[in-house]
Amino acid sequence: MATIRSREDQDGFTIGWQAQIKRKGFPLQVKTFRTKAEAKEWATVTESEMMRGIWRDRGLADSTILADLLDRYSREILPLKKSRQSAESVIRMLKKSSLGKYALSQLTPDLIAKYRDKRLNTVSSKTGHMVSSQTVRHEIALLSRVITHAIKEWNIPLPHGNPCLQMKMPAQPQSQSRDCRLTDDENDTII
Repeated sequence: MATIRSREDQDGFTIGWQAQIKRKGFPLQVKTFRTKAEAKEWATVTESEMMRGIWRDRGLADSTILADLLDRYSREILPLKKSRQSAESVIRMLKKSSLGKYALSQLTPDLIAKYRDKRLNTVSSKTGHMVSSQTVRHEIALLSRVITHAIKEWNIPLPHGNPCLQMKMPAQPQSQSRDCRLTDDENDTII
């Protein structure tokens, strides 16, 4: 059964509501909310998940922001990879983006899709051209690998799984094949 009590400041004014769930076989769950209704709703949902056997501790996903996860991946996993330079530059860019500020539990397919659309409409500072859809595909694929690694290896459960897998990737660019034929002189030179 959940216990909900008010949290008060030094002057006795209510500044929030704390929900606490003690249930046999599960670790103590405590979370503070702004309103009593939010605390009751969280307690009801959490207890229901515990009773149905589908509850997972999301504390780590709530307290870890994407920038911190990317740092950890860069420190622990990238040194083991052969081609890590391009991944490091993508990680730096993702950390600086608006996505880097979100807690892992708050990442949604809609949020990743907004990032995708924003990147597709960005002009590259290096080339002066629009960022290609292939570049954005690589960025989202790296983000997906990082999140999948966090879920599988670091035991950070996300409420809805990997959001990158639940959205549409940018269309693959049309290959720009070359139509080139060797002249007789070029063929003779090669032979």
